[in-house]
Amino acid sequence: MTLAFHYHIPTLQKNDGIYLPGYLGTFLDGLAQNCTKLICYMHNPLKNEVEKMDYKLNSLNIELVNIGPHISMFKRVLKNKDFINVIENDIKKRDIDIFLMRTPSPLLPYITNVCIKNNIKYSYLIVGDYVKNLKETKGIKPHKRFVLNLFYKYNKYYQDKNAKNALIFTNNPIIFDEYKKLNTHEIRTTTLSENNFYKKDNFYKDNKLNLLYTGRIEPSKGIEDILIATKMLKEENIDVIFNLVGWDDSRGESHLNHLKNRVLELGIKDNFIFHGKKRVGEELFSMYRQSDIYVIATRGDEGFPRTIWEAMANSCLVIASRAGAIPVIIENEKNCLLVNKNSPIEIKENILRLIEEKELVKNLKEASFKLAQTNTIEKQSLNMINKMKEYLK
Repeated sequence: MTLAFHYHIPTLQKNDGIYLPGYLGTFLDGLAQNCTKLICYMHNPLKNEVEKMDYKLNSLNIELVNIGPHISMFKRVLKNKDFINVIENDIKKRDIDIFLMRTPSPLLPYITNVCIKNNIKYSYLIVGDYVKNLKETKGIKPHKRFVLNLFYKYNKYYQDKNAKNALIFTNNPIIFDEYKKLNTHEIRTTTLSENNFYKKDNFYKDNKLNLLYTGRIEPSKGIEDILIATKMLKEENIDVIFNLVGWDDSRGESHLNHLKNRVLELGIKDNFIFHGKKRVGEELFSMYRQSDIYVIATRGDEGFPRTIWEAMANSCLVIASRAGAIPVIIENEKNCLLVNKNSPIEIKENILRLIEEKELVKNLKEASFKLAQTNTIEKQSLNMINKMKEYLK
């Protein structure tokens, strides 16, 4: 099977191979293991994005087609013909079986039209809802919010319109319910391979507590709530360090700078370490292995964060907010502890509970480790490819 793929995250062709962010690279390598050829129609990165291309694709049957620079979203939409012409001219030379688009994505309506025009079957991997996320995101200027809302609704309208004739995958049970009357299948997106699992028994070693957050640094992730919880723990005489791993895509890293200022305001300078971005693989996974609790206090309505799987696979306990698909997939007091959104005090109280209840720690570690083992790249990629092959019959 020849599979085409598009997502708006940039990808870089170097002399020694193809590079892109790790979470997407592991996904594409997984797909490539189960198809004859994978053709990726992707933007090339801007100068300030090159350093984020930290994962080299391993599969030799992946080909990159550069559709143009990763300029701003609005410019990509206004100049969509420039990008779409590259895609259409290329696919006419090939025998593509199905075109997979990860969505939401700015060029989705236009690429879908190319597929329809050229009688190519298409598939959507729906991982979020821009319209809902915008409602939950604070700090956006009114005029920008208005324009974004218009575009996101336009994009969602065409996604829904064309989804009726698509094979749909989603990693979000809430989105699955929205599209369940169509040809929709629920999957799990992950960076975990079968050899990435790590068991450890120690917790709160030498009465020192290591908290961890990994991922994008933005207001919707609720990282400020973790900072406040860290201050509360310090006031309870807990020897705590909050380790922040990730990146800020905003202009001038505005939210990261805000968080650093909050660290000073809260008086937790000695309880906070910013590690920057870590590469997917041992560099990132070692952070989970060194930590006691992974805390994700997300406020938005998103899919299921892959970072939760990474934490569970590396024997790091999980405290997560009841947001998006999180409370649908994992279960409070069975394989994690769940807290309400915007509640630093609940984060603090649940951390203290873990310190006090050794049996709970043991049970959560065992159950979460087993759950993560059901969700590897190998299993999820094969599942997707098999569904596509059935769809093409």
